Amino acid sequence: MNDIPKPTKQNNRIADSHEQQWTSSSPFHGSLKVIALGTVSAIAYFYLFLLSGEELKPGAANPAYLDRFLITYAFLFFCYWRLISPLLRGRRMDPRHLWFAIAFGLLFRAVLLPSDMILSNDVYRYMWDGHMSVKGVNPYRMAPSDPRTEPHRADYWDQIDDPSIPTVHPPTFQLVFLLSELIYPANVFGMKFFLLIFDVGTIFMLLVLLDHLQRPREWCLIYSWSPLVIKEIANSGHADSVSAFLLVGCMVLITQKSFSSSSVVLALLTLTKFFGVLLLPLFHRVWRWKHFLFFFFTIILLYSPYLDFEINGWQGLITYSREWNFNAGMFDLIRDGCSVWGMESENVDPFSRLLLFSVVLVTIMWQVIVLNHRQEDVHLFHSFFIVIGTLLICSPVIHPWYLVWLAPLLVLFPNRAWLLFTGLVFLSYTYFYDRSFPNWVKPVEFGVFFVLLMWDAIFHRKKERQII
Repeated sequence: MNDIPKPTKQNNRIADSHEQQWTSSSPFHGSLKVIALGTVSAIAYFYLFLLSGEELKPGAANPAYLDRFLITYAFLFFCYWRLISPLLRGRRMDPRHLWFAIAFGLLFRAVLLPSDMILSNDVYRYMWDGHMSVKGVNPYRMAPSDPRTEPHRADYWDQIDDPSIPTVHPPTFQLVFLLSELIYPANVFGMKFFLLIFDVGTIFMLLVLLDHLQRPREWCLIYSWSPLVIKEIANSGHADSVSAFLLVGCMVLITQKSFSSSSVVLALLTLTKFFGVLLLPLFHRVWRWKHFLFFFFTIILLYSPYLDFEINGWQGLITYSREWNFNAGMFDLIRDGCSVWGMESENVDPFSRLLLFSVVLVTIMWQVIVLNHRQEDVHLFHSFFIVIGTLLICSPVIHPWYLVWLAPLLVLFPNRAWLLFTGLVFLSYTYFYDRSFPNWVKPVEFGVFFVLLMWDAIFHRKKERQII
């Protein structure tokens, strides 16, 4: 992995005086670079705002508009890479320019916030879940299409995805949706704004975390300027911003040795995206038994308001786990291999899912062993990175916004392959041309990623050892 060495006093002195420091050799040049990249990026985000609308709805995307969207995203990713590439080479940014850059990141979000969602309508499901909770209806019991929901149906009801399936969103999300609905009832902008608050909070908590770990504060730009994060949260309003916020919050609490609070926050994280429970074994040397009890007690407490649902309440999660498949890399490769080798078709999917889940479990056990010998906070966080990254690689569903889970960890461990993948993953939106992927998309999207990942793993091990 092309990770950046942990800065030392000696390295900092060299960086402060070295002519390669990309913003200190000429302060005006450094600020000009930030302003130039920020200005053209802001214009590009405004162009995305103008593109958003009926022509880029997930059910009926206009191919010409989809072309423009993908080209604009590629340009934004180019600007993003130009900003962070000096950081990836170990250079430093003048602190005077950091706040300019952060301000631009906030500006990008403000530009996209009022735009219509591009190729996504998940916000309507969030609003529906919150609406049902306000009405006192358990969203796990009734799917939106259930006839019993007719008295409660809002104007946006027909825009909800998979209306025949009850919600798949765990209780922490349900609490967030409920609060948003109470403050901004039936309001798309209000829901997006509420979720954006968590995203902005993540930026500033990353600054706190970087200070605790004695890392350069400018590394927060890896998150705050990420086109993937900005598009998927400020434009599409995905609730993964809450997951990222809680993940960073948990890490900050760990650095402060607030282990009881960190156990509660990890439980809240688990009840946004269930990947949080996969991190639990990694705490075996950090928490005492009471902290594990706090974790499970919080899980039970948050689920308790929904315990009246029948087996139908698990239908959404069961359907997701067994049947959904989108933009999968390793999963599709193994599934195709099983078919070629003559495995019976009804066994291919279950076998592929079981095999890849086993890979995730083995990775967790490996990291547990690693942490027996490495006990600093940064070692634990690196294990988070390894486990979540492995989960994403092995997942049968890789929507672009799923990478928001990993985005805060890329601030601490800026791996080139994963950073590039936050750009390549947008090729998955080519699916909306005709509800299928062009033949070239997955070889490019995953091929480039895996080649670079293996290259860095083989030839950049020294840098990885230095950072952890």
